[in-house]
Amino acid sequence: HEEEIGEDVMSDVGYRYSTSLHWALTQFSGGMDEVKATNLGERLFVVAMYLVTFIAQCVFVSNLTSAMCKLEMVTSAESQGMSELKQFLQCNHVSAALGTRIMNNAASSIKAFVAVMPEASIELLQYVSDPLRMELHFEMYADVLAIHPFFDAYIRACPQVMRQICHAAVAYKTIVQGDIIFSAGEEPFFEDGGQMIFVISGELKYVDLDGNFYVMQVGEYCAEPLLWLNWVYRG
Repeated sequence: HEEEIGEDVMSDVGYRYSTSLHWALTQFSGGMDEVKATNLGERLFVVAMYLVTFIAQCVFVSNLTSAMCKLEMVTSAESQGMSELKQFLQCNHVSAALGTRIMNNAASSIKAFVAVMPEASIELLQYVSDPLRMELHFEMYADVLAIHPFFDAYIRACPQVMRQICHAAVAYKTIVQGDIIFSAGEEPFFEDGGQMIFVISGELKYVDLDGNFYVMQVGEYCAEPLLWLNWVYRG
């Protein structure tokens, strides 16, 4: 119900629509005087809208506060960790050049950790049954392994075996710029990262014994021979 408004104005659909929108928005701040309830039905509708908007405001503020607290906790933990690392480097008289590399590497690793979210950081996955985790790992890694012709054929021929392989022998590994994964003449140790490597994001630079380098792109792999024979890295 609107008071003291001309009929010509009330006949304007645009004005009536904007007034309705204005009224709906003002319910979040106590309503408006221009539009008032004149009967029981309208009064009950206004009261119901007040309750709905009040609950919506509470939920919004609660979620915003929770998100801000979580962000503050994460930022505080990262800052404390970086401060402790810096203090450790200073106490052990680490050179400035190496200390800078370590600090930059740690900062990059934290960003990569947040972006990738490693499986080990998800506590609830520990309570998921092994068969389901096996299915999970198969879906996570099968497409990556299928880049290689042998694994692609094996996935189609014996998916049950590849489920076991994906579950027990495949994992994501985050590498940041400047990391050296292996060196020429080095013999791989399987318990310490000596595995075939698939590039799933970014680039990987490979340098051979003659100093020639090749930039590996997403979808390429290296160090395959160590899966089949005793191998020494050639680059």
